[in-house]
Amino acid sequence: MTEQHEERLAICTGMLARPLLARRLDGAFGKRLTVVTADAGFGKTSLLRMWAADLEHAWYTLTAADRELETLVRGVAASVLQALPHLGALSAGATAEPVDAEAEAAWICRTLATDVAHDFMLVLDDVHELGADTDAAYFVESLCRQASPNVHVVLASRAEPPFRIERLRGRGEVLELNARVLAFDTEEVSTLVHAVT
Repeated sequence: MTEQHEERLAICTGMLARPLLARRLDGAFGKRLTVVTADAGFGKTSLLRMWAADLEHAWYTLTAADRELETLVRGVAASVLQALPHLGALSAGATAEPVDAEAEAAWICRTLATDVAHDFMLVLDDVHELGADTDAAYFVESLCRQASPNVHVVLASRAEPPFRIERLRGRGEVLELNARVLAFDTEEVSTLVHAVT
């Protein structure tokens, strides 16, 4: 397969390389929270998957079921433990046993605040599924506020986070990419047109 053919295949499957955006995302290492917000079809997930591929990270994609705190906590715990298995003995969330969701949420927040000594990305995709004013939204907010400086939380969503981030913004701890930033530029549109014609 030629390099040109590989590029066409990647583009046609929604994986257009976007090095400028990837470099902007590298700014997440200096922030507590990164928010990638745009409607469906802007390539949020594809961009984040390509960017995070070579980084140590946990990835969890939310669904409407994650409005229930227990479901969200179990999913996030499993994702974190898959990436950081040495934390496994501490968590009930990795088992099939019933979970005290609030205790487990506190454990995850405490662990990410104290036990991660290197740069680590926690990517939560489709955060718009949470809705506001829920225990699940409060849990995600707690992750963003309590994680150690080595843990960088990345939220991808069709809407603003379901909690206030003004204080984090004011302290310069938020990196934000919105629809205007994610929109294809002229060169990328030209590349896409050439790939499919």
